[in-house]
Amino acid sequence: MSHNIRDLWEECHLLLERVFSGQNSGELQTVKEIITQFSVIDPTSQGFRYPLDTKGKASLPEGLDNINLGHLTKTVGGIADFLENLQFGVSYRLSRKLEAQGM
Repeated sequence: MSHNIRDLWEECHLLLERVFSGQNSGELQTVKEIITQFSVIDPTSQGFRYPLDTKGKASLPEGLDNINLGHLTKTVGGIADFLENLQFGVSYRLSRKLEAQGM
């Protein structure tokens, strides 16, 4: 399985669109834009975890010297809260569907 954050988001986004039928589309688009920004800097989601890649080269792009941790925390926290709320919505819909099927 790939760690490509853009690919993973695309798969998740398609599923969320099916479950919520266009609801939250503005928020989902915002999340997509933020994930796209992350994927430009760290497409394989390895750079922020490992200082060097498997070939011994720096994982993050040259010139990335500073990260505003306050802004990053706020942004990632907002995405996490939003996705957690969607997870509750998916769980609720699934339980209602199973209930209707007598399971």
